[in-house]
Amino acid sequence: MAWFIDEVAQRVRAAARQVPDQERDALRRAVQAAPAPREFYRALTPSPQRPIGVIGEIRSLDGNPAPAPEYIEAFTEALSGGGAAAISVTAPVIPGGLGLPALRRARAIGVGPLLYRDVTVSAVQLLRARAAGADAVSLTPRILSDVELEALVERARSLGMEPCLEVESESDITRAIGCAARVVVADSRSVTDYPQLFEQLPYTCVRVVRRGVRSPRDVFTAARHGAGCVIVGRALLETDDPVGLVAP
Repeated sequence: MAWFIDEVAQRVRAAARQVPDQERDALRRAVQAAPAPREFYRALTPSPQRPIGVIGEIRSLDGNPAPAPEYIEAFTEALSGGGAAAISVTAPVIPGGLGLPALRRARAIGVGPLLYRDVTVSAVQLLRARAAGADAVSLTPRILSDVELEALVERARSLGMEPCLEVESESDITRAIGCAARVVVADSRSVTDYPQLFEQLPYTCVRVVRRGVRSPRDVFTAARHGAGCVIVGRALLETDDPVGLVAP
């Protein structure tokens, strides 16, 4: 997966350099006209009543066509009404990603808060996400220089969005701490990997796990290993009871 993300990052950087000033200006106006961002960090913060939260990711299964708009709306409403702490939408460059149109639909029907997961390497992407209704965005330290990471974190915050740092190593954790990240996502396939990463984080940081969460039992296992939230995507489309999987 690392080589794939690196390749996508190169393409996205090249495309961002070609965005004309007129489009950037139009995006800034769209951001000003967009509904105000909602509090993402607080929605994820664990409590005695909800020791771990679930972020429900709306997506298509790899290789399958994107779901119909009405299905996306019904599915998103069900997850939000069923107790999901937040909703995640992925960019088309990520397998299964539905992109900004799905993000706009989710914002229009009033669910939230909303995380937009993308291979983010430019401020233009942040403007597009905020204009479409995102309350939080993902950043991957491994594909960003220190200067890029700091600039994108600051820009996201200036737009009212929570930067969620997706980490894979102790080096990523160190950089996340340096950026005063409040939400850190461990991209790990193994339950034994992320506890070691989480140990270094301040207690105020919300620890999120993605990958490998396919049942309520996996959710509780993540909680026992220090997670305050999990992202569940594919499993929601494969289960007969998606609401039961995200229910607190």
